Amino acid sequence: MDKEREIFTAQAQESGKPAEIIEKMVTGRLRKFLGEEKPRDDMAVIRADKMLLDHYTKKDRVEPSVLEVDQRLSGLDTEVNLGYSREQTLEESQRCMSCGYCFDCEKCWMYCQDQAIEKPMDKGALYTFKMQNCTGCSKCAEVCPCGFIEMH
Repeated sequence: MDKEREIFTAQAQESGKPAEIIEKMVTGRLRKFLGEEKPRDDMAVIRADKMLLDHYTKKDRVEPSVLEVDQRLSGLDTEVNLGYSREQTLEESQRCMSCGYCFDCEKCWMYCQDQAIEKPMDKGALYTFKMQNCTGCSKCAEVCPCGFIEMH
């Protein structure tokens, strides 16, 4: 296991990213290597046409840093695209629209008049539905900004 960590660390360090990012990259690669992290194939991608985009604050994209033109000619192995700084990464992450997954906005819970939605006590846990209380009004699906709730 130490050898794998060493290999993954060396590979991640080649990216030139900060140490805290490298550590997260190594941890993720080790989890994947050990089979602890499996991709979620059972959840469909929610497209923008099913999302309520007016819920999200419009933010311009942060442009990654690049080398100045005169510095680019210093060598053939010079990396021109420098990527994001720590501050730029944090700013860019604020544009996240949760990829169509529930992000605990509480709208479904607030709008349900039948008390059919139970708010989780743990952060990050999904809301549960009490189907015996649900009348099928679909108000929860209508107000869900990320399109996570779908009525059939």
